[in-house]
This record gives sequence, structure tokens and C-alpha cells, in this order.
Amino acid sequence: MPDGSAPAPEPTDRTESVPRTAQDRCPQDRALHVLQDLRPILAKADSQLRTILAPGPSLANLHLDYARRGRIDQAAPVCGRAEIEIDAPVGTVWRMFSDMARWPTWSASIHHVRVEHPLRVGSRFLWWNGPVRFLCMLSVVETDQELTWTGIGLGNRAVHRNLFSSTDSGGTRVRSEESLNGVLLPSLYSGTRLCWDLESWLTELKFAVEDRGRRTR
Repeated sequence: MPDGSAPAPEPTDRTESVPRTAQDRCPQDRALHVLQDLRPILAKADSQLRTILAPGPSLANLHLDYARRGRIDQAAPVCGRAEIEIDAPVGTVWRMFSDMARWPTWSASIHHVRVEHPLRVGSRFLWWNGPVRFLCMLSVVETDQELTWTGIGLGNRAVHRNLFSSTDSGGTRVRSEESLNGVLLPSLYSGTRLCWDLESWLTELKFAVEDRGRRTR
């Protein structure tokens, strides 16, 4: 009733909207906010880590920009080449070499080869060279001329080209060249060792082809 005093404020159901501070956020909101702030930092750290642990071109780039263009990665920490002449026609050498599932029959260190058929660009194959398993994909398949692949084993990325040509005497010249990318390679495996391994492999191929030729005469 009127007594000269100020009227009491009317009750209201409206809630005043006040922006929440970082302390007011729930734990999930705070975690999301932190992750958003860290995203560019984490992305940069991830890129730097990849550069350290896996230097050089990616496997996809090695396939498209190197193997498909007729080259290995000359800047790789390990590169090697070997060449041999075989007393047999190119077609004979090609048939033995391109029959990858039978590599273990003439190479002492190779075993458990699994190949996708038919052989064409993009076909994959899995093989063991000693204790190391390689997963590879064919990059160039040119009958009697070139069989090239890219692959990965123990985290190391490879381009391996194998070229075939006829000699003046009717035999075959085989040239094998390979590049390997991997952070630990320089301390564990050298270009000299790779050259030796490639030469040994081609020597096994030569013996197998020529021995089969002698037995079929």
C-alpha cells in the first residue's frame, strides 16, 4: 500500500546473457580450444618429423616423377648400378627375369614372391630378399626392354630399373640401377654394397639363363 517508499522491483524470468570466460568453459570446450590453438604447431612439427625420418620424395612421387620418367633418384643417399652380358637372346632373358614368381628358383637370397597378374603398370608384388620384405608396384613394363618398379622395405623407398638390349653378338646386355631413400641407410647400407648386390643378382640371372640354354640344346 502506498506509504511513500519506493516500489519493490518486479520479478522477472529473463536471464541475463553473460559471455563465458575460458575458466567458465566445460572441460570438453577447453580441450577443443587448446587443440585448435595447437593445430598449426602440431602440423609444422609433423612435417619436420617426416622430413627427418623419411627424407626425399614420397613413394607416389618416385613412381610418377622418377620411375615412370625413366630415372632413379640420383639425390638419394644410396644409389647403385650394375651391368652384365648374357649369352642368350633378349626374349629368353626377358622371359626368365619377368617371371618374378620364379625368382627363388635361380636367386639364392629371394624367397616367398607373390605377384599380381597380368604384369602391367600398377601391378603389385610382394617378395623377400633375405630377411627384408619388399612391397612393390610396377612402374614400367616394356617387353624385352624394361621392367621397373618402386617399392618400400624396412621403411626405405626404392626405385629399381632393369633395362634389356641386344648385343652385336646376339646376346643380351642387362643394366640394373637402383636408388634407396631412408634416414638410417648411410650408416647401415652403402652404394658400394648395393652395387655388389646388384652385380651378384645379375650374375645369378646370367648363370640361370645360360645353364638352361646349355641343357636345352
